[in-house]
Amino acid sequence: MMDRSIFGCVAMLASLCGLLAAEETFSAESPRWMKPDFPSPRIVKGSALDLSDLAEAGPAGKFGRAVIGKNGSLEFRNRPGVPVRLNGGSVPWWGPRKAENLRAHMKVHVEDMRRQGYNFTRLSVDRGLFVGTTEDQKPVQSALDNFGYVLKICRDNGIYSMLTLGSYYLGYKEDRFKDRNNIKLKMLLGDPETRSAWRRVAECVLNFVNPHTGVAVKDDPSIVFVEFFNELDLAEYQLGDRKNTSDEVRRIADRKFREFLQKRYASIDALNREWKRKYAHYDEIVLTGGKIPSSIVSTFWLDRARETLTFFASSVREIGYEGLFAQYNWSKDLNNSFARAKEKAGIVIVNSYHAHPRGWAAVGGRVKQTSAVGERGRFWAVSSMMRLPDRPLVVTEQNHCFWNQYLYENALLFPAYSALQGFSAIITHVSPVASYIPSRDISNFQAGTIPTMRVNEFLMMQLFKRGDVKQSPHRVDLEISDEFVKCNGRRGLGLEEVSLLCGFRSFFPSAPLLSQVDRADLVVLASVTRSFGTYEWSSEMNSAAGERKLQSIVGQMRRKGILGSGNRTDPSRGIYQSDTEEIELRFREKVLKVVTPRTEGVTLAVGAKPEKLGLLTVHSTTVSAAIGITSVDGKALAESSRMVLFLNTMSHAEGMVLSADRTTLLKKSGAVMLVETGVVRLSFPLRNGGRFRLYPLSLNGIRREPIPFQFKDGIAEIRIDTAALKHGPTPFFELTAEQP
Repeated sequence: MMDRSIFGCVAMLASLCGLLAAEETFSAESPRWMKPDFPSPRIVKGSALDLSDLAEAGPAGKFGRAVIGKNGSLEFRNRPGVPVRLNGGSVPWWGPRKAENLRAHMKVHVEDMRRQGYNFTRLSVDRGLFVGTTEDQKPVQSALDNFGYVLKICRDNGIYSMLTLGSYYLGYKEDRFKDRNNIKLKMLLGDPETRSAWRRVAECVLNFVNPHTGVAVKDDPSIVFVEFFNELDLAEYQLGDRKNTSDEVRRIADRKFREFLQKRYASIDALNREWKRKYAHYDEIVLTGGKIPSSIVSTFWLDRARETLTFFASSVREIGYEGLFAQYNWSKDLNNSFARAKEKAGIVIVNSYHAHPRGWAAVGGRVKQTSAVGERGRFWAVSSMMRLPDRPLVVTEQNHCFWNQYLYENALLFPAYSALQGFSAIITHVSPVASYIPSRDISNFQAGTIPTMRVNEFLMMQLFKRGDVKQSPHRVDLEISDEFVKCNGRRGLGLEEVSLLCGFRSFFPSAPLLSQVDRADLVVLASVTRSFGTYEWSSEMNSAAGERKLQSIVGQMRRKGILGSGNRTDPSRGIYQSDTEEIELRFREKVLKVVTPRTEGVTLAVGAKPEKLGLLTVHSTTVSAAIGITSVDGKALAESSRMVLFLNTMSHAEGMVLSADRTTLLKKSGAVMLVETGVVRLSFPLRNGGRFRLYPLSLNGIRREPIPFQFKDGIAEIRIDTAALKHGPTPFFELTAEQP
């Protein structure tokens, strides 16, 4: 990634050259962009947005340690046969606060988590425990005590945790964040000092007996699993970047590669015959240069991934941790998926982003402006392709990033399809719960303070965590041979559109099964792969040719009865309907429609034709948005007495200036958000003789003055103009029955 100052210079130069003409400024002076009704990010208790009922009463861990159930479901040992579904975000426990302030803040934060329905969090420990230490890998005692307190308060409130033992710091007394890629590469390459540092961190954390619970961390059943090292697999693709990797690390890589070659080949002559080269000695071969067969490079990195995972797993078992573990959440390549499968990593973890920024929210930073629906949900689908038939899948980071203009699409896309596939947990990165609105600069990821993302998270709770979208009753397995991995290890799988249609798993026949698995409805041999672009913090799959193969698979799915006779799926027309027929994606129109008994919603562009869902009809909209309705009393919409209509539009920060195509940030701003206003016309059948009231809700759930609507022949005709609302625009509207 280029330095931020370079990004700024590029943006300024482009502007001077006229390449960024017609800048777009977002100001509350325009009726199109207005400050929302957002008095506080803290949800009002008892309001229609209070999702406390979705958060199970504590303590977390009361059903025993997390285990793998049949068909790779996540379960608790003392509640077999009951799949677990977790949803959460990070907990800001590591900030430089005094203990009493942190604990007061955490009490509020955990209360807010429950109000928003969350029951899961990710705790990264290799920095928080060691900031200010005077000795490498020796935690600060006060930080350790704070960590124990956070685990306890989460546990008491029914909030489960995952621990990330390593990320960018490894407990050194000096800040080694800038050296992060070298640390990761040394870890993959087996550097003894780096591995010893990680092991000492793991011992400190897992052996810590929490004074607030009396339980050692390694035995705490509220911890669902441990992740050994976040985004470790990213480093492999950074080796050739001289800005981010040192000469020392490249020398280590070359030495390790030569050792690998010497084990593989009987002699340098044997190597030359296979490669058609004329090396005199192994010392002439360098990993980052020369014409090395791609399959050899791929096999080397697979060897490194498997050996490193074996080191991690054996280390925590020796320490005494007996729970589930996970590794390799960054790359979607086959090597890392195969390594997880072969080395018995019990949880498949992935990070999944649409429009991940390059250059962050700084002048010159860029965010692509493509539609996730228009890309057939690719950012979600390629993550789904990582799922194995015998293990749970957990999304350790997900975000449809600000300031992509289709931000609202994620109200439906990620939660609906994750429920269809039966994912076990989703963690939003970062901070979907915010107990206050910060005055600092804007963020690309701050879900708790960006109105559009707040709606996305609300629907995540309904569609995914509550389970409004049914899990697919069918499964297609993509069978992947060892030889296919050998030839394609550093590529990703194609045909990800199949995961839009029914249950989907990647299956490695040579890998051990960790749970009892039913026979798949259809098995297809892997044949289509994707290359992917890699960046300092993200990767992105490129398009792949596979339309003919996809059509063939859809035909087989119809013959097998996976897709019913009335299913509308037709890849040639850009239509993908799930086997449950609850989800329909029409990517050429950028329409995603979700229709379930308790929630209905659709993504529509300005001026879209009327769209009939189930009970709800959207007749017109003057703004691109995700529009729909969800029951909040747990009943089906047809019987519900309390529902929330949502009109989720785009958000921008007041004063930010973007290039004409909206990709490039030309001027920064504060964190005061604006939302796009519009007019929508809807119709919806009402029982109770139409005796309902429609209240605009502030973003934290306060009822405002009701909006009148017409009721005729059992149908409510509703017109909402968000720019005309007295307290400012809002995406939420409560439709509630009047008491007799």
